[in-house]
Amino acid sequence: MFKFMQNQSPLTIALQTLNVVLSLKRPHGSSGVAKVVKYLRKQHPQASVDACGNVHIDLRGEMQDDLQQGEKHQTTGSPHKTLFVAHLDTVHRKDGVNRFKVEGDKLLAKGAPLGADDGAGIAILMALLHAKVPAYYVFTQGEEVGGIGAKYLRRHSPGLLAQFDRAVAFDRRSTISVISHQGMERCCSDVFATALSDGLNGLGMMMLPDDSGIYTDTAEWTDIISECTNVSCGYFNEHSKDEWLDLNHFNDLVNAVVQLDWDALPVARDPRAIEASESWWWSRGRKFDATAYRAMLGLDCWDGLGGLIDSDGLSGLTDNIGGQAEPLFDESCYRVMQAIEAAEEGDDFCLKQLMVDAIDSHKRTLIAEMLYPQTISCDALLYGFETLGFLETRDVLLGMLELTDGSLV
Repeated sequence: MFKFMQNQSPLTIALQTLNVVLSLKRPHGSSGVAKVVKYLRKQHPQASVDACGNVHIDLRGEMQDDLQQGEKHQTTGSPHKTLFVAHLDTVHRKDGVNRFKVEGDKLLAKGAPLGADDGAGIAILMALLHAKVPAYYVFTQGEEVGGIGAKYLRRHSPGLLAQFDRAVAFDRRSTISVISHQGMERCCSDVFATALSDGLNGLGMMMLPDDSGIYTDTAEWTDIISECTNVSCGYFNEHSKDEWLDLNHFNDLVNAVVQLDWDALPVARDPRAIEASESWWWSRGRKFDATAYRAMLGLDCWDGLGGLIDSDGLSGLTDNIGGQAEPLFDESCYRVMQAIEAAEEGDDFCLKQLMVDAIDSHKRTLIAEMLYPQTISCDALLYGFETLGFLETRDVLLGMLELTDGSLV
């Protein structure tokens, strides 16, 4: 099969891969993920798998270190300094066959999430590999449960990550975004985002820099790699049974990325620098200055939340660690953040599901029926953004529900 695939076009390889990965439900740690890893290694026998289960393929030249022996990496001196990444897992809760259908220029889910988040990214990386684009490729474990594989690389292989000028994920919804910020923290320079958008647009795309990203694996490496981004690969309504993939965008993107001169993209961001406007809460290990943050948001922002968070409450959060607070994020926080972002863009289905799941009541079905026709209020969305990490995620969801309709709580 490997020899057969060598004779195919990159787009054909991408579509074949898409068919394979979308046919499997792939919750983290599942047999579905294991089957995809086996598929990748069969197509690329030179692939290595680290102790976390991340799959590595290096097309820059011969590696100087063996991943299986301590996973220590030395600088290769390669002029090719691009790292491509896609994640192996999906939000499915159980293993098994995943079903989908084709309608015109769309791939549609059938009864469960489609898995184009990030099956589309996996397929795009396979097309790049087939086209022999000189770069380093990583297929990561556990992005949907907190970036497990990306965090592992940051912790155990910082020397490997430091070899790259740019890290590019294909794990963004819609068809227009080159992400410059994740979780309100800058991940790549405007110079880079504009150049990448322009480069893709010159190859038939319609892309723009976008500062509204939430999270993908590249967010874990922003203090090591200068330019970290996430590119729209054409899926919509991710994490829901209404997920679908725009095949026209996917096909055009595959054809563009295999032609783009990635090494020619500019490098303008200092990964050690912190912009004054960056969020305090998304940064790994960076401390929160409560006064500066309140000044950035404006006092009215806090006082307008119906007393749910006031200046005294905020101060109380910081008392036990010398006036500084460091919010904690886990899988549930990331899921809620993604759902809030989707709701801001008009798709509030996932957020309403999370709200209903947070209710501990025999009236959940009735409450769900009352909630789904409603519009989630702007105050509720603002409250969610500003309290995640400080409060228990369930309490955040219940607070958002109360701000949307107090009669439901």
